[in-house]
Amino acid sequence: MAVIAQRYARALIELLAESNNLLEARDRLAHIAEAATGEADARQLWLAPQVSMDQKTELLEKLLAAVHASPVVHDFCRHLLIKRRFALIDQIASEFDRLCRERLGQASAVIYTPQPLEPAELDRLRKQLSKRTGKTVTCEVQVDPQLIGGIKIRMENTVIDASVAGMLAAAHTALAESALLKTSAPVDG
Repeated sequence: MAVIAQRYARALIELLAESNNLLEARDRLAHIAEAATGEADARQLWLAPQVSMDQKTELLEKLLAAVHASPVVHDFCRHLLIKRRFALIDQIASEFDRLCRERLGQASAVIYTPQPLEPAELDRLRKQLSKRTGKTVTCEVQVDPQLIGGIKIRMENTVIDASVAGMLAAAHTALAESALLKTSAPVDG
């Protein structure tokens, strides 16, 4: 299903490529996804064969009116419904958000720390990540009391583990590999 969501998200990006409405479309799509699939029952409604297409269309029209969807987003959602793909709207919205950030030179990072960061520390980290990636980085801090010390950063498909546990694990792996190399080396004699 993820591949299907990616295709639809790319198609919407291409539809909106010439306009300056990427951010508005991203926000509207996120609201639609939250309202349409925020609860398990809501998601099942779009898949239920007992609910007629007319009923689903009526419900979708009310939802689109409530979020003030642009004509492109409106038509896109109607197309998803007709193709029986509207239940994927949350995945499509998530992928669309990622593609928008990529196109706009933005990235987001989640920073895990054992205690809250001071604003100056967070700003310093954000600037370092922005310099490293060449993108404008927004950061979300999550306190993880299981971390002994240090930090762990997850940014898109990359994890930077500068936690005490991560450093100990890396040291353990290096020592184990070193010991393995010594035992497999030929003995002079």
